[in-house]
Amino acid sequence: MKDLQKDIKILSDAYVLARVATQRFIELAKKTILEKDFFTVALAGGHTPITMYKLLASEDYKNKIDWSKINLFWSDERFVVHTDPESNFHSAYEALLKHVPVPAEHIHAIQSINISPEESAQKYQQEIVTVLGSNPRFDLILLGIGSDGHTASLFPKSLQDSNRNHGDLVITVHNAPKNPPTRISFTFKLINAAAIVMFLVSGYQKASALHEILDGKPNPTLYPAQSVHPVTGKLIWLVDEAAGSMLTAT
Repeated sequence: MKDLQKDIKILSDAYVLARVATQRFIELAKKTILEKDFFTVALAGGHTPITMYKLLASEDYKNKIDWSKINLFWSDERFVVHTDPESNFHSAYEALLKHVPVPAEHIHAIQSINISPEESAQKYQQEIVTVLGSNPRFDLILLGIGSDGHTASLFPKSLQDSNRNHGDLVITVHNAPKNPPTRISFTFKLINAAAIVMFLVSGYQKASALHEILDGKPNPTLYPAQSVHPVTGKLIWLVDEAAGSMLTAT
């Protein structure tokens, strides 16, 4: 996986990682808005990006972005109500969205009320196509990894879900090995079409999986994050020293 190692930046701790990610987010947003007048990003769930979201919402940073030009999506979501603490939308809302002036119509949450998981995935795919066009390309997709090597809601030994229909951009994931078991997720087809994919990885509990993903032999069935290879875009790994402690070549 040498091509990925060239894009790794190891930071001293999780806070420094979040600060660097925040700065890159702002720089990319400014550049992209100047070029095409809008910036489309898919947020990640999990604990690692929360500090980044809080920094983006802070007085030091929030006024550096024209939030009216940003469209926000989610790379995956747990199929729970948006007020549930397990909801990726809820986490992002509490840390970021309620503190910055993003127009409500630019916040594209995944539906989970009065709709089946399959209908929700289909509707979200259509919403993405409506906003980004028939061949959608996100300006930025944020991702993390789990200690099992999963990313988004694409888990080990379940890649048949992400490849069920090669044309799918968004899928339903059932029987996820972590609660809640039902989720909605971007597929690798949509992820790998992005202009930039940026992984945020922190903590010793991620070290073994990160070592396998970046240093190990290709085995995306066991380590789904190995399947992230932007076709014409850029792949960035921002990693803290704890998560990167087992890497052998960076």
